[in-house]
Amino acid sequence: MSIKQSLLILVLFYISILFSQETYNIEFEYDENNNKLSSCIELIENKPTEIFIGINIDYKNNIIFHINNAEWLFKILEKKKDGISVDIVSKIDFDCSTDYDYKTRQIPLGYLMPPVYLKDIKKKSNISSRGDLVFSLGQLPEEFINKDYEFNLLVIKDMFACHYQRFVNIARYKWDLLDMGLYTDTVTYKVKTQHNINDKRNIRTYNKRMKFVIPFEKNKTTYSSDDIKPLYDTLEFSNYIIKKISIRAYSSVEGEKEYNLALQKERGKSIVNALQTYQTELITDDISTSENWMEFFQSIKDTEFEYLSELTKQEIKEKLKNKSFAIRLEPVLQKQRKAVVEIDFVKRYKIENLTADELRTEFNKAINSLEVKKALDIQKIAFARIINNKMPSSFMSKLEIPEKKAYAELLNSNTVYNYFLDEEDLVKTYNDIKNLKKMVPQSMELWYNYLALKFYIWTNNIEPVDHKQFKKEILGLKQKGIPITLVNRMMVNYNIILTEIYMNNKEYDKKNKTLKRIYYKYKYTQPSASDLLSIYQYFVSYAKYDWATKLLKPHITKVDVDEDLLFYYINLTVLNNKTLREPEYKQILLNAVDINTKRFCKMFNPNNRGGVSFQLLRYDILNSTYCQSCED
Repeated sequence: MSIKQSLLILVLFYISILFSQETYNIEFEYDENNNKLSSCIELIENKPTEIFIGINIDYKNNIIFHINNAEWLFKILEKKKDGISVDIVSKIDFDCSTDYDYKTRQIPLGYLMPPVYLKDIKKKSNISSRGDLVFSLGQLPEEFINKDYEFNLLVIKDMFACHYQRFVNIARYKWDLLDMGLYTDTVTYKVKTQHNINDKRNIRTYNKRMKFVIPFEKNKTTYSSDDIKPLYDTLEFSNYIIKKISIRAYSSVEGEKEYNLALQKERGKSIVNALQTYQTELITDDISTSENWMEFFQSIKDTEFEYLSELTKQEIKEKLKNKSFAIRLEPVLQKQRKAVVEIDFVKRYKIENLTADELRTEFNKAINSLEVKKALDIQKIAFARIINNKMPSSFMSKLEIPEKKAYAELLNSNTVYNYFLDEEDLVKTYNDIKNLKKMVPQSMELWYNYLALKFYIWTNNIEPVDHKQFKKEILGLKQKGIPITLVNRMMVNYNIILTEIYMNNKEYDKKNKTLKRIYYKYKYTQPSASDLLSIYQYFVSYAKYDWATKLLKPHITKVDVDEDLLFYYINLTVLNNKTLREPEYKQILLNAVDINTKRFCKMFNPNNRGGVSFQLLRYDILNSTYCQSCED
């Protein structure tokens, strides 16, 4: 007997075990005459969005069921033959090398655990004062330990299968408020990252940001300063220093991928090097590269080449090896060779190159002569050096400022800088700003900082906040001269917090109305990609999947889409049959693979190990993209 035949017998044996497994006399065929079953289905179909169900495993390998509304569950589970079970599905069924057709399987799909019926649920469960219910569905069978598996929920009514549910792992974040920043002479932001929120390098100090596109000629890899001169003249280099350049360089799709990405990396570096010749200050760069499949598919739509969208990437590359075909397609290909460049600038100061001692001397002179603007510039230079680890944070304390009204701007900036450098805690900063506001009640910067900090006083329950009065104060910022986008940003945050309060109080009508205010208001805040992600995750946390999907879609069809937004959109839509059938969905998936292959493949890890769900591979478009991109 050959190895291949042996493997086939093992696979067939494994399948036969699954098909012949114990189903505990549960009926899986729908009975139209069973009124109890119909009422169960109706209850589940109309489940309030505020109710969440989950299954996980504890440190002793017990399978734990959790629901945040026991009262609703016991409307379904009423009699002794009503219960809960879990179907354990193994990732081995989704191996790209197997011919096993998952879609032909009937429920249960994997190993069905013995059901836990109403009597034992009431006996074994704990119900919290808030109505949360938790109980064990049994211990994980030994054969699944250290294997890749997922839990599917089975609800049983009168020994009939009433409801079968798969779970997906989609991020839900409620408390990522939009970053409001704090005023110094301009608004300074402490940018949140996944890695280290407290890292000084996350503080955003640039004064100006510009974004533009540079096209590439075929096979050209270098740029000289002459090529960049028109760009240089536009960017006002005499007044600003380039702080950072972010480049997303795209190649056309013909040729070997490794060569294309190396070519784009070299092109990106040549842009940075050409701009570096115009200043002595070192430019930080962030260069990413990918093949431009998104715009390739967009360009061939409604042309004679549209049929190519039905082919795999490798099949398209094979066709492009034909020189005459590649020449015919060149007008399309040449549009894909480009770089999307984003440049952050900081203001250039005449005193930029002074030593620490010289800065301190100049600061004291400015204080004595009431040159507040000059003193503010010195503060900003010192702060920039500190966050770039070129000066100790203790230097800020050496810039002594009199506690007088004339120096309120300087006192405000000093307080903000120390707060961002984690030299001062929230409460002290809040009280210092509040006292300064009393000293200069007409200062719009102090009013803004006072209210921005008040949000965190509120969310951390440090002191009570009258939310009606707080709203009036926020809206009053418009009359004080604060830009409307910043006021709108505060109002979005205000409604986020208010929504949570209404949710906790089970005032669901008020919660829904406040959510709608966020939906209509957030677009007037000039949101960044991270802001958009926070808002969409927030909507999802309240089961507003349709809102998040609709609002995300215009962003994800752009070649320079933010990576986190792109993957979040895919997370939201992988269960939507209608969306999966849309022609551009394949393009979206391929763009995700190009931007971050590892992250794309990780989506199909088990949902209890950082993935969305490997059971998504039952969909043809996801299965084919995964098997082409993630498995050899």
